[in-house]
Formats: sequence, C-alpha cells, structure tokens
Amino acid sequence: MRFAIIGLDGADLDLIRQFDMPNLKNIMKNGSYGKLRSTLPPITAPAWSSIITGRDPSWHGVLHFIDTDPFHGKKQLISSKSIKCKKIWQILNNRKISCGIYTVPLTYPIEKIDGFMVSGMLTPGEYASTYPQMDIKVKPFVEWQNTQDMNSFLNSLIINTNNKFNTLKQLIEQFNVDFLFMVESNTDSIQHRFFYQVGLEKNRLRIVGDFFNFVDKKIGELLRVLDCPILFISDHGFGKYPTKWVNGNIWLHDKGLLNYKGNQIDWENTKTYFYTAWLNCGFFKKNVDGLVESLEKEEWVKEIYLSDEIYNGPFAKDAPDIIFIFADDYTGNVKVGNFDIIEDIPTFSRWTGHKMDGFWACSEKIELHNLTDMAPAVLRMMGIGDAIGELGDPIEYIPEAVKRNIK
Repeated sequence: MRFAIIGLDGADLDLIRQFDMPNLKNIMKNGSYGKLRSTLPPITAPAWSSIITGRDPSWHGVLHFIDTDPFHGKKQLISSKSIKCKKIWQILNNRKISCGIYTVPLTYPIEKIDGFMVSGMLTPGEYASTYPQMDIKVKPFVEWQNTQDMNSFLNSLIINTNNKFNTLKQLIEQFNVDFLFMVESNTDSIQHRFFYQVGLEKNRLRIVGDFFNFVDKKIGELLRVLDCPILFISDHGFGKYPTKWVNGNIWLHDKGLLNYKGNQIDWENTKTYFYTAWLNCGFFKKNVDGLVESLEKEEWVKEIYLSDEIYNGPFAKDAPDIIFIFADDYTGNVKVGNFDIIEDIPTFSRWTGHKMDGFWACSEKIELHNLTDMAPAVLRMMGIGDAIGELGDPIEYIPEAVKRNIK
C-alpha cells in the first residue's frame, strides 16, 4: 500500500490530548499534527465532501444533510450523487492507482472503482452496500438519536467498531489496494450521546475516553498490516452543550420579516427564514436590508459570514445568504408560534455540538489548515502533485477579512 487515510468523525484535538491513545499519539510525536478548520457549517455532510474533493461547499454542492428550499417546495436527502466535483479516489483511479474506500460518508449509491468500496453514513437500510458485491455485513455506524439505554448503546458501539476494523483488515488482504480511505463515524456518535449527558457529569470523560482508547487499539491492529504513510483526519471538533434556545423564526416574526398562516410559516408572505444545524450554526436563507445589523446587536451571535463573500462556486446560489456561529451557551430552534425568542433548554434535550476546528495527524512532516488542504496534500505525498489541477484552482476557504467577530 502506498498511502492510507483514517477519518475519525468529530475527533477534537483538545479531547484527544486528554486520552491515552498510544498509537495515534505515537504518530503525532514522530510526525506532524494540528487543528483543522472545518466547513461553514461544520456538519458531517459538507465537511467530508470538502475533504474528499478539495473544494468548498459552493463547488461540490453539498451544504447540509438535506437539500431544502421551502420557498420553492424543495426538500431532498443528499447522497453521493449530490457531490458535483471529482473525488480523490476518482483522480487516483485515473492514474492507475487502486483504492479501498471504506465507510466514508456520502458514498451511497456506491460507484464502480478500481479496488473496493463499502458505503458509509446515509446508506439506507441496516448494512452498507459494497463494490464489488461481497458477502459481508458492515453497519456504517451506530445511530445516537433516541437511544434510551446507555449501556446497550455503548455495547453496540464496541461491537460495531470491532466488526468494521476486523472486516477492513480482511479486505486489505483480499484486494491489496494502493490507497486506503476509511472513516470511523462512531467517534461522533458517542460524543453526541454521552459527552454531556445529564447524570454522567463525573463519568462522561472516562466513558468517551474509554471508547476512543478502544478505537486506538483497533487502529494499532490496523497499522500492523499497513506499511505506508498514514494520515488521520476529522471533519469537525466537539464543544460543550448549550443551555439556551434561540427561536430564530420567532425573532424574524417580531421584526416583520416572517409571517404565520395558522401554526405554519406563510411562505408567500415571508421574506426570509431561519434554520439551524448541529447546535452551533444558524442560517438565514435570504438576506434583507438591516438583517446583518440586527444580528450584530444580539448577544447570541458570535460570528457572521455572508455567503457571497466566502463562496464563489457554481452552487453558491443554493447556500443560505447568511451563516452565523452562535455564542457559547446558545443554539437554534426552528419552531414558530407563541413562544419567547430565548428559552431554557430542558436538561434531557441538551446534546453536545460541533466545533469549527477538527484535527489532523500524519506520519509525514506536512502542514494542513483547512479541510480542503487534505486532497492536494495527499496527491503530493503520493508523488502525483501534477494531478492537483484536477481538483480545481487552490482556494482560501474562510478569508479572515470577511469574518465578522461579534463577541
């Protein structure tokens, strides 16, 4: 094998430093590592799409898990077909480099490749699809939502992760590919479910740390069959849970920018609307006069970005006009009706959210800053830097000049 990538969904460098993880930390000690700026928003779907294409969401076209525009009656779950740019394994295959793509998010429907593919997150049904067709049962990850029995959930994580790594070792031996790209998504699931779960305050770090150490053990077993440079990467980090909801559409209604029809939004008489994503980001679909100025005055807003200033790709038109980061202790809610703009979140509804900075670690001496840096860096390390042009022109993902720091 010539190169391998192991993705750890949601892995946060500040947390990793608190865990044992001897195999990963050996890579960090002898190679290079750092924090990695995620996409806006820092959500799994657009983030991994940027990692595998080297482009920002306005170029690859994935802006959320759901492609939605209620002004025009549009609502569709995204898939691998939603990614409109070349993926790194397609470029490698064009150079006669065989690839093993394993439980990477947004790989369903699967595609024919030189090597093998096992689909990841957003695969319908219980088990992943495979190419070529194989008699294996791999569940991409364990869902964390609506799980009541914490012990059963943790046991499912261990069984699922163990099966995935063991199956991957078999596939590596069977296919002998040149390039491997796998993603472990359970590192995201456990943090959402456990890290700030009420009642586990004294044990939560230990529970999450024990699972990360188990993943590191499986990584050590995998490293023994990989004799090549390796890169670890995450799509975003994790932060503390918020305690207050911001009802963004009620805020808009109070400003006369959104109207109701009964208990629903009156789309024909609404100028813009609010929606949110994984606790730390909010969006306004359409910008209108005075909206940014009003946001800048609110204590629940930390940073504001305008899509026409950070995006320049063909799908920028599909992005929300305004993207903002909530201040610490706040998150968004999309309900409408007779509610306060700010509400306390019930303790049973408090979940850990994503942070803008993920992490990377490499056995080689390299330097990464943004998710979009990964694909070109890998092509260079594999000795085919001339293929970087197939990813498109280099981009500066979040120009500091247009980031509006409010607090």
